[in-house]
Amino acid sequence: INLAIEDMGPYDLKAYNFYDNKWLSFEFESGVKVEGLNVTGIRNLQGKLMLIQLTSCTVTYQDRVLFKPEYGTYDMAIGCDIVSAFAGSADADSFPNLYEASTLSHHRELPIHLDIELENLYQKIRSCRAEQEIDTNELAMLWKTIQNKYPQEWLLMLELIEISDNALLNKSIESELNNIANNQTHLKALIKDGLELL
Repeated sequence: INLAIEDMGPYDLKAYNFYDNKWLSFEFESGVKVEGLNVTGIRNLQGKLMLIQLTSCTVTYQDRVLFKPEYGTYDMAIGCDIVSAFAGSADADSFPNLYEASTLSHHRELPIHLDIELENLYQKIRSCRAEQEIDTNELAMLWKTIQNKYPQEWLLMLELIEISDNALLNKSIESELNNIANNQTHLKALIKDGLELL
């Protein structure tokens, strides 16, 4: 198809089975293949398709499976152009821009050895996440390191709670996160949302 999906009119969509309760099977130019039952589509105020939802969906790229039917509903974003590259809605006509662009710079310089050590901590948590059984003692040691060297790394703390099933450890970390949220109000919503997701 040499017509972008979001530019298709009703007749084009029907001709290519891009409508509700029809089986879709197509391959992008990149080689990504999508197959599934089209459940519904979501349009913007101008009537352009922004999202297609598929069930019983399989997405593959070469010999790799990227999405399986057992994962649930597949939400496929539609678009051939990147309209926005900053925090805020890409489609201002459909979604109000509730937030102004931040004037604060959140970049901070760390001494190189601290930067590498911090990255190593994130890597250790990622490695723990991949293990079948997580070593509780290792998580406790990671928590001590974070407390001593990186007491403001709230994201690291959230990741630690996510992989830990130790109620006592999690309570201690959550208490520290609440302290950070109370002392740094600009982080309060981020920390609260993170804890709610967990």
